[in-house]
Amino acid sequence: MDQRESPVTKITTDGSELDPKAIEKVRDFLHQMGNTVSAMKIFPSDHATIKAFVDDLSQKMLNFLDAYGKLELAVEEFSFALAGKTVYTDEMAIKSLPFFFFKDGTQKLFFYQGLDREELLDFLNLIKRESKKPAGESDVITALWEKDFAHIQYFAPDEFLENRILQECGFSQHGTPAPAKGEAADVGEFSNKAIEIKVDTSKFSTGRIELSPEDREAVRDRSSRKELGEDEQPRIALERVADARGPQVGSGRGSGTARDAGQPPPQVRSQPEEPAEEKPESSPPSPEKAVAREKGEPWLSPVATMDLTMSEPEILNLEALVSSSRKISPDEEFLDLMAEILNLEKDPANFDSTLEILMHYHFEQLLQGNFTFSILLVHNLSNLKAYFSPARPDKVARLETFLKSIGSAKTLEVIKELLDSGQPVAWDGLVEFFRLLGTSALPLAADIYESVPDADSQKKMLEFLRTAARENPGVLASLAADERPLLSKAIIGVLGTDSGKKGLPHFAVFLGFKNKGIKLEAIRALGQVQDEMANKILLGFLNDADEDLRIQAAMRLNPLEERSRVRHIIEEAASRTFKAKSLKEKQAILMFLGRTRTEEALEFLRQVLLKRRLWVGDKTREMKLAAVAGLEAHGSEDASRVLEKAAGSRDVDVREASSQALARLAKSMTGRG
Repeated sequence: MDQRESPVTKITTDGSELDPKAIEKVRDFLHQMGNTVSAMKIFPSDHATIKAFVDDLSQKMLNFLDAYGKLELAVEEFSFALAGKTVYTDEMAIKSLPFFFFKDGTQKLFFYQGLDREELLDFLNLIKRESKKPAGESDVITALWEKDFAHIQYFAPDEFLENRILQECGFSQHGTPAPAKGEAADVGEFSNKAIEIKVDTSKFSTGRIELSPEDREAVRDRSSRKELGEDEQPRIALERVADARGPQVGSGRGSGTARDAGQPPPQVRSQPEEPAEEKPESSPPSPEKAVAREKGEPWLSPVATMDLTMSEPEILNLEALVSSSRKISPDEEFLDLMAEILNLEKDPANFDSTLEILMHYHFEQLLQGNFTFSILLVHNLSNLKAYFSPARPDKVARLETFLKSIGSAKTLEVIKELLDSGQPVAWDGLVEFFRLLGTSALPLAADIYESVPDADSQKKMLEFLRTAARENPGVLASLAADERPLLSKAIIGVLGTDSGKKGLPHFAVFLGFKNKGIKLEAIRALGQVQDEMANKILLGFLNDADEDLRIQAAMRLNPLEERSRVRHIIEEAASRTFKAKSLKEKQAILMFLGRTRTEEALEFLRQVLLKRRLWVGDKTREMKLAAVAGLEAHGSEDASRVLEKAAGSRDVDVREASSQALARLAKSMTGRG
């Protein structure tokens, strides 16, 4: 293989120490490479996220190679090293890039100036392709050899695995102790040499059993549970350990024969005999064990006597927990990857770039109706923000800005586009997404409310609005608008029922509306509340330009709350402007005066009805008829006496109206009696 000048000389500051800036750059794009490969395993190659990752990685690597010429990385089991200094580590074998190359014998990787985005992408796709193969089929060395990259090279001696076996055994190929492990030993002593293993068959039947401390502990534990004599227990335990190990070593008894007669033992490295170790003194039995021995009963530890049986529901629940713990959705895997990138990222520009990728992908998922991703996104970044606080205020500020922007106008546009597309919408997921955003999502939810296709989904959306604005009804009232009649009427219902007296002042906002239906709904809601504030707003509706609204407001005024305003209303009713109003409106106002049951109202109604005129015009007649309705509403004996006098009026309409009012009053009094 062509050996070029080492890059170490090009990225040093004094001939021995590596340039710290160069090391930081290498660390940066190696982390980026690991994250890019992880993302490529999740998303298709033409996905925008992959394009952004590859663009960022290629830019970083090409800038480095332009500055330093080339890069030579030593491949260790779970790390990449640069001139003996570890620059990247990932100990999770299933996704570790160093382990991916190391397991097939790669010892060095070389990247040279001239590498472009296309060649780098081919290299990444090779990693993706080989990493997805079963362990027995994957061979990155062969794949690299077949691809023959122009600006990416590797060093992997053919004898790597054989040499590693010898080193781990502690012997060189000549049976002498191997030199210290390292690059010199790996490449120097064993390179290009045939492997020859020599076995001395004359020593097959010699040797001794070597017990580890764990083996000895197992012997003592087993002996304590058997009803055997003290002298027999160690011997039987030793035999069982030897049986468990099988015919890998001699019998350990110096018999000179293999354990199984007629079966040649395997070829293994034997060890010279050593003096037998003295048998350690056994510790005295515990009091519980001693009592059991005296009674001739077996002794078991408390753990061994525990009831480990489980009921069927417990077993099913455990299986479900284990199954769920083994599953992770692509959304969760992607977000975990991005959270790791944000956590490790030190460059503010790259941090913002990663957030832009997340926002772009967020919009893509919204267009597909995948609100679960958006929910996970808010959860994960909120947790990450809490993790950064207060040590990283810069990252916290950026994450806060990002989370606020999730509920932006762009999100509204994307969701509206989803609704217009006719795709089925998971309203539960959408409402949960809004719930996570909190009050910042209220304008967005208000705009969408009119587009919700069915009453059940609207109910869910309204429940979110009600919950989010519970502490501040004014926020909810501000969402009402003439162009949102359905939402405005729903908000009126919430303000009139859920919010109690806190919601009443916010009904004043509807005084300025133009939509008659919304105003009528507000008047009806106010009329159901016996409160001074409700009456004040209803009085405001008496000045509305629409006659029907004025009439409805007058009919719903609470007379008990407005006795103090009787004089003011009487003055208005006595004006020429009032006389010009319709009969229906005049009746509504004078009926309200009658319901106050005050002396002032009674006197005003009496004067209007009984005042004699030479000529009674239409407007005067309407005032008298309205006074009849007011006196009937008053319902007192004095009011009845006034109506009796009016029943003898010369005006036919007034006379008939008064007689009918008296009949109704008499009937109602009879019913009460």
